[in-house]
Parts: sequence; C-alpha cells; structure tokens
Amino acid sequence: MSILFVIFLLALFFCSPVFRCALFHPFRGIFNFVKDTCKYFRYRMWRVCPTGKITGWIGYFRGGKTLSVVHELSYLYKKYNNKRVYDKFLRRWCIQKIVILSNVHFTTIPYIPLSGLGQMVSMCDMHKKLDEENGTLTVTLVFIDEASTQLNSRAFKENFANPLVLGSMMTCGHHALSMYYVTQRYMHVDCLLRQVTYRVIDCQKVWRYMKNYYYDGWEMENATNVTLIRPVRKKCWFVRDADFAEYDTHACVDNLVKSATTGDMLTSGEVLALQGYETVGVDGIVKPSRRLKKARKRGA
Repeated sequence: MSILFVIFLLALFFCSPVFRCALFHPFRGIFNFVKDTCKYFRYRMWRVCPTGKITGWIGYFRGGKTLSVVHELSYLYKKYNNKRVYDKFLRRWCIQKIVILSNVHFTTIPYIPLSGLGQMVSMCDMHKKLDEENGTLTVTLVFIDEASTQLNSRAFKENFANPLVLGSMMTCGHHALSMYYVTQRYMHVDCLLRQVTYRVIDCQKVWRYMKNYYYDGWEMENATNVTLIRPVRKKCWFVRDADFAEYDTHACVDNLVKSATTGDMLTSGEVLALQGYETVGVDGIVKPSRRLKKARKRGA
C-alpha cells in the first residue's frame, strides 16, 4: 500500500506544476491559506455577487433558454441584493445593490428596460458615482434575449463601434458587470461577442426537467456541433409554475417587430459579415467528446 502511495506522489510531482510549487513553498502556502481564510470570513465574501463573466445560452425552440437565464438572474437578485458587503476598492462596508438591464419583462423582480449596449456603459459610470456618494456597491447584470436577432438592430449594433462598450465587456470584472445573452445558434452571434464569451450553456428541457450543459467558449468556437465537445459541467433543475411566471417575452418580441417595421434592422449582408463565421476544423478542440474521439480513431 505504501509503495502505491509513493508512486502516486511521484506521478503527481511530475504531472502537476501546482503540486510542485506547493511542495517547494510550504510555509508561504500555509501562511497565505490561513490569511485568505481569515479574510474570507472577516469580510463575509460569500455575500459578494460573482461578476466578470459573459455567458451565452443556446438551444432550440422551446428549449428553455430564456427560462434558464431568468431563473439564474432571479436567484442572484434574491440572494445578493441588499446584502452588507465590503468594498475592497473604497475600503469600507456598504450595501450591495443588484441592477438588471434586460429586454425581457420580469414580473417578480425589478429591472431596467435595455435599449442598447451604450446604456450598459452609461449605467456603470452613473452607478460608480452614486456608490461613492451613497455608500453602496452596485452590481450590473445585462440580459439580452434573442441576441442573434436583437443585435442586428442598429440601436444595438452601432454600439460595438464605441470603444467604451468593448472596453467594458473586456474588463467586466472591474466594473462589477456580467452579461447573459440568449440565441438559438452560437455562430449566429456577432464575432466580437463570441470572442469574449466565457461559457456557453446548452439548454434542453424535458417536461419540467431543465438540463444545462456548460461548455468552454473557445471550445465552442472551434466546433460546429456541441456533441463533439465534452461539457465542463452538467446541471439539472426542476421547473415550477413560479419559474414560468417570472417573466414575459412579449415585450422583446414587440420591440423586434417594431425595429423590423421601421427599417432599423441590418441587411443580410451586414449580418453575415459581422458574424465572421468561418468553417473551422475540430483539431482545435482540446476536450473532445466520446463521439469525436471515435471519429478521430476511425480517421487515423
């Protein structure tokens, strides 16, 4: 038994750079572990809402994409809003406020209608000034439903030309900002948005069982089919009647119809150019699924 344990340690030593670093710096690791643990409980860091990620939610019709995002945002709002947290930049205790910008109508939690990506930047700047004056910490959560169509509206699309918008998206963690967008196909979204997407969640609803498969954004960029990639996480939750009653998508549909009627939508040529889609090979996939592994063996 001891021989197997020694072999395991040797394999861990040669295969894991983290294990080697911890082994060569034991006192530094123990000291900082104790310090970070004390800081975690002293400043009650479990109350801080996680931000700094852009996630895309994909799936077919009636697959539960919007339902999954609404469920996620409602959970974050109810768990983190009005919590007393510590602002490490201003070095003071303050009240955390959750602000949701959405083109979907929420029925159970407050939100601000989203009219364009430029609104995201202006809201973050305004909240930063108000936080300093009122002793609050504002977290901004942006939700874009039907992003593959909504972003084809010139009111949204022209904001990509604004470097402040791209800067806010690239450094969303520094602005206490997160973005959630919904689309049927991942490649239908603007290439600038895809390149900064952290996670892509495939939604599949079977009766009241909602299955969410989490994929790496870069892996999804190199694959034409989600079945070729191994998910980094799997989740399933039960849908209640209260979950269905938390939102209404008619407002988003009405805005899209209005934009199409007034000629505010981009042309087909402009849309295809901005998607920047190119046929990619599966050689760039680092975490292949069993299906892709078998295909590679047959082709070898």
